[in-house]
Amino acid sequence: MSQLVLVASAMSAMLKTPVKTYDECVANGYEILPAQILDINTVHSLLLFRLGTEERNTESREPSERPIQIFVITLSGERYNITQMRLEFAGKQLDDRRTLASYNIQQDRKYDYDFTNMKDEGATFIRGNLPYNRPYGWKRIALNVSVKHGSDDKWLGCVGNSSDEWPVSYHGTNKEYADSIADNGCLLCKGTRFLYGEGIYSTPKIEVAEDPYAVEFDNSGAKYKVVFQNRVNPAGLIKHDDIAYWVTPDEKNIRPYGLCIKKLQ
Repeated sequence: MSQLVLVASAMSAMLKTPVKTYDECVANGYEILPAQILDINTVHSLLLFRLGTEERNTESREPSERPIQIFVITLSGERYNITQMRLEFAGKQLDDRRTLASYNIQQDRKYDYDFTNMKDEGATFIRGNLPYNRPYGWKRIALNVSVKHGSDDKWLGCVGNSSDEWPVSYHGTNKEYADSIADNGCLLCKGTRFLYGEGIYSTPKIEVAEDPYAVEFDNSGAKYKVVFQNRVNPAGLIKHDDIAYWVTPDEKNIRPYGLCIKKLQ
């Protein structure tokens, strides 16, 4: 199975609208416009939702004649109309005149890593001077971050003690359970007041992001879960280690750089 197809299925589940690969669009005769590309800017805007007093509303319309649903979302006063989306992947702006077969979709392999069959054996890993809890049991697939963040990737470093490096966190996108954060002491009064402040809540532990915030999806008859792996700017980061939550007040200071996908038994 193509890794890109798996990513498309994961993004479809998170966005709650079909996400198609370029090959799928070509095979079905869909016209693809540049505005229909699902890039990291769109992903960041739609899926890293803040816990605060801002309101989000989603509307879905009836499917058109083609099997593509129109999805409209309101976020902080901005409106997005996304149809017939295809993925920009592995650090390249895909040319509409070429097929995915002509691209090496593994070209960002330095950020792809398969932890599926690996176990925590007590080794310590550091990113951005903070412990890095590796996503054991998951497969990480890199997102294209160069379009949004440019060629300076020092924040993605793996040295451990570099001042330019950002620590790692995880973020589930299952909005259905966002209010259940109240049970963990973070959310009070149905979104009008927050014990630890407004911002994007993430966690250094993937097991915290997984249950119940990971989105589940089906692909080729198998079930999967998906969460984001991020780097967070330590400047302004509010850590609450007692509940394993981090709060990032400014969304510019949290950067998703990978999808962690786990196949369910």
